[in-house]
Amino acid sequence: MKKVIFSIVIGLGMLSQANAFEGDAQAGKTKAAVCAACHGANGISAAEMYPNLAGQHADYIVKQLKAFKAGSRKDPVMAPMAAGLSEQDMADLGAYFQGANKVDAAGTDTASTVTAPAAAPVIVADALAGKALYQNGDKARGITACIDCHGKDGASNVLINPNLAKQHPEYLEKQLTAFKNDTRTNASMNQVAANLTETDIVNLGAYFKDTSAVGEITAENHVVTVVKTFTGDVEAGKAKAVTCAACHGADGNAAVPMYPSLAGQSEAYLTKQLTDFKKAVASINPNIIRLTLVPIILITVSAIRLCKSHFSMAMARINPPM
Repeated sequence: MKKVIFSIVIGLGMLSQANAFEGDAQAGKTKAAVCAACHGANGISAAEMYPNLAGQHADYIVKQLKAFKAGSRKDPVMAPMAAGLSEQDMADLGAYFQGANKVDAAGTDTASTVTAPAAAPVIVADALAGKALYQNGDKARGITACIDCHGKDGASNVLINPNLAKQHPEYLEKQLTAFKNDTRTNASMNQVAANLTETDIVNLGAYFKDTSAVGEITAENHVVTVVKTFTGDVEAGKAKAVTCAACHGADGNAAVPMYPSLAGQSEAYLTKQLTDFKKAVASINPNIIRLTLVPIILITVSAIRLCKSHFSMAMARINPPM
């Protein structure tokens, strides 16, 4: 119940981006003719690099089309396609694809029978591990459970969040990698994806190819095993981390709630944050520092002197001169 409420709260916070027009599915079907080249007839794509749209939430489709048109989500193919769409066009397309059946007229699941040739994967996908990560997250690495926003087996209860079930693994991997690299922007997804490994991403994609074909998570198999590979020198980093201990604790386990624990955090994420901090410091104008710090120092010194004066007077009253 808490997960449902959490998802609803997030969805309500995004309603300003949702569809304000009533969509006409029949009109959307006509307008969707140009979409078929990539997304397939009835929204079932034959190429894994393009997402299936059949059965997707209309609000989510409209949100993404607006993002492509505004340029906040970048794609060289979708940007020109969305450029000429009106809000009514977007609403019609959303209504059509939401109502499109994921199973074709013959009753065959096209998404599972029509596939495009693909190169042999470098990583062997583990759909069960993907399901475990999706359902439970990984608190040690700062990865929240995906199910909180995207629903059981990828069927989202919040219309502004996309359904993920029966989506092409290659497309999902592409989007998660984009979120991880900040080439696609979404505050929540960027934060979660930053800590995903390449193996995590492949496993999640494999899980959504067919969620019904993946077994149940048990106490024995729910733990996500992460193979850690570092580009930095761990021993050298340990020596340099001595100065970090004052705030972030010994071995990165902060004792003070206002400071984050760093133990187990993604190397790539820590590197990115330190680089950003360094850039921010370098960009500060020295004049701004003088204008802000000097008054603070003067006020602090005056306060100390005032306190010292009051303390001396109080002591004089307590211990008057003989």
